[in-house]
Amino acid sequence: MNKSVKDMLKAGLVLFLIAGVCVGLLAVANVFLKVEEPPPVLDLDTAQKLAAVCPTGAADENALDYFEIFDVKGAGVDLDAFNLDESGMVRSAFHRADNQTPKDRVLEVYRATKGENAGSLVIKAQAEGFEGGYVVMITAYRPGPVLLKTRVFSNEKQSFLRRITEEELDAFYAGKQVSALDGKFTHSGVSYSAGAIDKALRMSNTLIGRLEAQGGRRA
Repeated sequence: MNKSVKDMLKAGLVLFLIAGVCVGLLAVANVFLKVEEPPPVLDLDTAQKLAAVCPTGAADENALDYFEIFDVKGAGVDLDAFNLDESGMVRSAFHRADNQTPKDRVLEVYRATKGENAGSLVIKAQAEGFEGGYVVMITAYRPGPVLLKTRVFSNEKQSFLRRITEEELDAFYAGKQVSALDGKFTHSGVSYSAGAIDKALRMSNTLIGRLEAQGGRRA
């Protein structure tokens, strides 16, 4: 083997070793230098929207004193696993092979700590609607579980969503035992947005059932 070939092999081996060391250092850095996401914080605007579906009996400006972010995992349910659970009532069609977060998912769960509906849970869930946009719903549940009330929390690209009135949502959902809810929420001319509402509520109803089964309100 001539000298030039030996030099090439040595150079290749050195590069291979350097690459291996770099990969190892990156792996160590990912473990020890991983930046944790800050914990979610409940703000006044959100608390006031929660009070709209789960009345506290207090003035709106005091709503923040009546709710807390609920520890779903501490109640025995892994929310990430729930959102990807194929056995759930809603199977997300938007969970892609590269493990991106599904657009159809439960975002957060809150609990009323005191007031008229102390102990009630409020679930915030998102589902994809028209043109890749989404609808986020907040839904309050009394023990039972009984669906107290649901409202649109926010939306994106759902220009005709305003056609769906709060009275129509109340007529279909409010005050009903979750186990007795039957059929699909629909609305003529707003099919995509109505479908997103239906998907979000089905996810929320499934989750509240699992939390009740775990005795989750005590977490």
